[in-house]
Amino acid sequence: MPVALTKAELVKRAAKWGAKRGPKFRKSILNEWIDKGLVDEGARTKNVGKRPVFHYGRRHYRRVLQILRLYARRIRRTDQILIMLFFHGYGVKAHQVRESLAREFARGRAKVNAQARSTRFDLVGVIPPKHKESMIRSLGRADERFVAANAVLPGAQMIEVMRAARNPDPESAQRNPKFASVETVPVAALQSLMGGLMAAGDDDDVGEAERLLRNASNSELEAARSTLLSIRQVYASAPIASSKVILGPLRDAYLASFSQPEFVTVQLVNMLRLSALSAQLPFEELLRVYGFTME
Repeated sequence: MPVALTKAELVKRAAKWGAKRGPKFRKSILNEWIDKGLVDEGARTKNVGKRPVFHYGRRHYRRVLQILRLYARRIRRTDQILIMLFFHGYGVKAHQVRESLAREFARGRAKVNAQARSTRFDLVGVIPPKHKESMIRSLGRADERFVAANAVLPGAQMIEVMRAARNPDPESAQRNPKFASVETVPVAALQSLMGGLMAAGDDDDVGEAERLLRNASNSELEAARSTLLSIRQVYASAPIASSKVILGPLRDAYLASFSQPEFVTVQLVNMLRLSALSAQLPFEELLRVYGFTME
């Protein structure tokens, strides 16, 4: 590839690459990506008459192909593209993705809350059996691979996790559960981890996820990304074993989830929360509950 390309040459090369993989590419799309900050403008050279000429190099071509790969997977919103570029280490810095993460998390939160509409998620106390069944159904069906892996909590426990996630009070008992027995460790850990993250703020008050992202330093966001990549690597290639979880379908489901911006966003927020709660959560006990060991 030449050191420098005109815009027309860059579009032609990228369009040829994209034609073999599905996404169509043209000059108007490149201009849109430049306007949105997804691709840097080229280096300006001498004018042709009164018209400025820009040259583009390998870095520009590489970024265009990175975005075209995401387009081929139907990842096309600017926020989602920035999140995936950041996650994979493709030149997007923490400060550039902070607001995108907040907006993407808010979209997912609104979707979940619209589905789980029952006001009993926002209350405490006993739930009538019929209503409990309806609440469990409203949480949706778990991925069959997680079910096959024996990694899905019972419906009643998922209700308690959702109640903690919707509770805006950090001092509440729901968000500060007691790790009373081995059986309660998974649900109690999720209550602590997810506590308040599904509680949307009003017009004058953002939610807890937005506050986490706003207050996290750039280095903390980068550390969250590195931790998440390490976890993915463990599932992808490390010799882990479990006496209680069927790892094949769990590995397949978990690794597939990393291709989704929604999942990556939630997990990055979770990594920030984990960092804050690391002293409170019984990680070793949680590993024992699920029988995880490194071979």
